[in-house]
Amino acid sequence: MKYTFYIHCIIACLFFQACNSFDQTIQSKKAIRIDSAAINDSIFINDKLAINNAINNAIPNAIPNAVVNSKDSFLQMHQDTLFFHNKKFSGTIFNTYSSGDTAMKGHFLNGIEQGFFKKWYINKQLAESRFFQAGKKLGKHLGFWEDGKPKFEFYFTKGEHDGASNEWYSNGQAYKAFHYTMGYENGSQKMWWENGVIRANYVVKQGRRYGLIGLKLCMTPQDSLDYKFK
Repeated sequence: MKYTFYIHCIIACLFFQACNSFDQTIQSKKAIRIDSAAINDSIFINDKLAINNAINNAIPNAIPNAVVNSKDSFLQMHQDTLFFHNKKFSGTIFNTYSSGDTAMKGHFLNGIEQGFFKKWYINKQLAESRFFQAGKKLGKHLGFWEDGKPKFEFYFTKGEHDGASNEWYSNGQAYKAFHYTMGYENGSQKMWWENGVIRANYVVKQGRRYGLIGLKLCMTPQDSLDYKFK
């Protein structure tokens, strides 16, 4: 009887020890998942902060307060550099409609685009919002049609398409939904006709295209910077 009692005690101890070990394993796994999520969130937040910091730092207080109308005859664009009175321009350029409302506004440092460049329609609707760092496109670039519907949404890193690249027709129908990695197509790529019928639907893996390639349109929603300042 005494031995039976001891055996029961030993079994009970082993049972409680196993349960405790199991609980610790669960807690450990939870901790690993939490730590993993925290790391991923940290990476995402840090990347986002890095981009935001780059954008904030790209608008230096060193840009002079000089403001010149883009139609000024002394403004000259030579290749990718803007000159004013034959010197590299640092300051802000602008243009207005006959009503006096702003049509465009942008910043330069030593003749190179630096900071936000924005354009508006005559109805005061924002047409484009772009950002430059040392002359290269950076971050999110947005475009809108005159009625406020989205026209394009691009992401850039060091002047190269990097991430999602979306465009829309004026009727709101999606035109393109592409993905890039540092200037190269990568992943899902889709194009539609204006009536919503799919035109191209393919995937790019390691530089190769798989699926319905389609043909490039002769006429596309414009993605250009009007540096002639018309």
